[in-house]
Amino acid sequence: MKQLTVMVLTCMLFVSGMVYAETTVSSNIIKDTTWTKAGSPYLVTQSIDVYPDVTLTIEPGVVVKFNGDFVLGIYGCIIAIGSEDELITFTTTSDSIGRWKGIVFNEGAKQTVNDQNGNYYSGSIIKYCKINSGGGIQNKNKEISLSILNNIITNNYNGSIVNDGNSRIEGNLIENNYNTFYGGGINNTGNSIIVNNTIINNTASALSLYSDTYVGGGGIYNTGDSIISENVISGNIAKTERSYYGRYVYGAGIYNTGNSAINNNTIDNNTITGTVMYGRGAGIYNTGNSNIENNTITNNSIQEAIEAFGAGVYNSGETIINNNMIDNNFSHTSWQHDYEIYGGGLFNIGNNTSVTSNAITNNSISGGFKRCGAGIYNKSNLSLISKNNISNNNAPEYSLSGGGIFNAVNSNGTVVENNMMFENGINSLYVNGGGIYSEIKITINSNKIQRNKGNSVYNYGNSLITNNIITHNTGSGIYNNGDSIINGNLIANNCEDSEYNCSGVYNSGFSSLEDNRIIDNLSYGIMTNYLEKFAKNDIFGNAEFDFYYKGVSDQTAVENYWGTTNLNEIDSKIHDYWDDINLGKVVYEPFAMIPFNPFKGDVDGNGEIGLQDAILVLQVLCNFPNLNIKKKSDVNGDGKIGLEEVIYILQKVSGLR
Repeated sequence: MKQLTVMVLTCMLFVSGMVYAETTVSSNIIKDTTWTKAGSPYLVTQSIDVYPDVTLTIEPGVVVKFNGDFVLGIYGCIIAIGSEDELITFTTTSDSIGRWKGIVFNEGAKQTVNDQNGNYYSGSIIKYCKINSGGGIQNKNKEISLSILNNIITNNYNGSIVNDGNSRIEGNLIENNYNTFYGGGINNTGNSIIVNNTIINNTASALSLYSDTYVGGGGIYNTGDSIISENVISGNIAKTERSYYGRYVYGAGIYNTGNSAINNNTIDNNTITGTVMYGRGAGIYNTGNSNIENNTITNNSIQEAIEAFGAGVYNSGETIINNNMIDNNFSHTSWQHDYEIYGGGLFNIGNNTSVTSNAITNNSISGGFKRCGAGIYNKSNLSLISKNNISNNNAPEYSLSGGGIFNAVNSNGTVVENNMMFENGINSLYVNGGGIYSEIKITINSNKIQRNKGNSVYNYGNSLITNNIITHNTGSGIYNNGDSIINGNLIANNCEDSEYNCSGVYNSGFSSLEDNRIIDNLSYGIMTNYLEKFAKNDIFGNAEFDFYYKGVSDQTAVENYWGTTNLNEIDSKIHDYWDDINLGKVVYEPFAMIPFNPFKGDVDGNGEIGLQDAILVLQVLCNFPNLNIKKKSDVNGDGKIGLEEVIYILQKVSGLR
C-alpha cells in the first residue's frame, strides 16, 4: 500500500510538472534554436531578436506568451509550422499588462522558398498558428516574400497582417483586429496574393485630429498590384471618431489603389460610419486599373456621411467590372443642406471602364439634398455599360434622378447597351429618369427599360437612343431635351400613373424620330415643339392624341403609319393648328398604308395576323432555311419567335384575344 502511494504521488508530481512547466525567454536568439512542445509554454519577458542567419523553429502545439509590450523581431529565419489539430499560439499573458507588439520581419530576414510545385522548401513561414492580442504579423522588409497560411489571427491592435513584401496570404481567419487609419484586417503594399481568407469584423479607425484625415480598408488596405480572390470579407468597419466631422473614409471592405485582380470574393455587410465628411465605396474602393469580376457585393453601407458615393463599389480607375452581384447596398445621411448621395450600387469616374454582365439590384440612397443614380452613377469618358440587370434600385421616400443609371455632365462617349432596367425608383417619392438620366450626350441602344417609376429615359444631351424596348413605365417613355436621334424603339404602355405632359415621347430638342413604334401609351403618343425628322414611325392606340404638337411652325410628318387610313380618324389623333390657331400645322400626307414595324404576331409583316403567321412560326421551330420573318413581332419583347407566338396567333385568329 505504501509503494502504491509513492507511485501515485510521483505521477501527480510528473503531471503537475508537465502542466505548469514553462520556459522563460529573456535574451536574443543568436544560434539555431527549436522551441519544443515539451518546453511549452514559452514566456517572453523582453523584446527578443532572431539574429541574421539564425533559424528559430517552433513545433506544433507550442504556446508562446509575451509578458509585456514586447516584440519578436526576425532578422534571420522563423519556421513556425503547426498543424490543423495542434496550432502554435502567440499571445499575451494578460491584457492588463499591455499587449505584445507582434512578429516583425526586418532587414535580413529570410523569405519563404517554395519548390517547383509551389510547396514549402525553406526559409521563413507562418502556418497553422494562432496569433492574438498583440501586434499581429508585420513584414517591414519589402525585399522578401512570405507565406502566411492557415492561421487564426484575432484581436490584434496593429491590424492582423502588415505586409510590405510580395507575399502569399492564404487560408487565414482574420477577425476582430484593429488598426489606426489603414487596414484593420490586412495592410498590404506589396504585389501579393491574398486568397481564400475569412476577413471579418475588423476595424480601421482614427480620431480625425486633422482636417485631412484619411481612413481606409476596414478589411483589406492594398496599394500593390495584387491578386485578391476567393475571400470572405464581411462585417468590417472604416470610421472616424470625433464630434466634428472627419474628412475621408474609404473602402470598409477593400481599399485598393493597385492594378489588382479582385475576383470571386464575398464582400458583404461592411460599413463606413462615424463622423464622416466624405464616404466612398463601403464594399470596394478602387482607384487602380483593376479587374473586379465575379464578386458578391451585398449589404454594404455608408452611414451618415455628408457626401456618400458608391455604397457597393467606388471606381476611379480604368477598370473591368464584370459579372458581379452588386445587391442591397445602401447610403444614407440625415444631413439635408447641399449634400450629395450618389451611386447606391456603383459610383464610376474611371475613364474607359467596362461595366458588363452584372446584377445591380436593390440598392438604395437616401437623405441629403441631391440623390443621383440609385443603381449606377457614371461620370467618365468612353465607358461601356452593357448586358447588366439593373433593377429595383431606389431612394425610399425621397426624390431621385436616375433610378437605374445617372450619366453626369463631362461623361463623353458613354455607351449603354443591351441592359435590362426594371422597376427602378418604385419606392421613391418622385423620379426623373427611372431607367436612365443623362445630363450629356450618350448612346442608349438595345436596352429593355420597363416598369420604372417616372419618366423612364430622361435626356439632356444630343444623344443616340436606338432599338430599345421602353414599356410600362409610370411616366413618359422618353423625356428628351437634347438634339437627339431616336430611332427603332418600341415605346408602349407608358404613363401608367399619368402626369402633366406625360407621353410616349416628350421632345423639346431638334431631334429625329424614325422607325419607332409608339403605341398604346396611356396619355399622349408624342408631345413635341418641333422635329427635324419624323418618318417611318408606327404611332397609334395612344389614349390621348397620338401627336400633340406645340410648335408655331408647320411640322412635316409624312410617311408614318397612324393605325388607320381614314383621314378623319388620323385628324382626330393629331393636335395642331386645327385645334389651336396659335400652333403650326402637322402635314402628315402622304402616310403609310401598312405598319413599318409588325404587330405582335404579325410574323410575315403584312399588317394582318392569320394562320399563315402560325405556319411560319412552326417552320422556324423546324429550322426551315431562308425564312423572311419579322422578329419585332414577338409577343413578349424577347426578340425571339417560338411557341409563345404560335399560341398568341391562334388565340387572335379564334377571337380569344
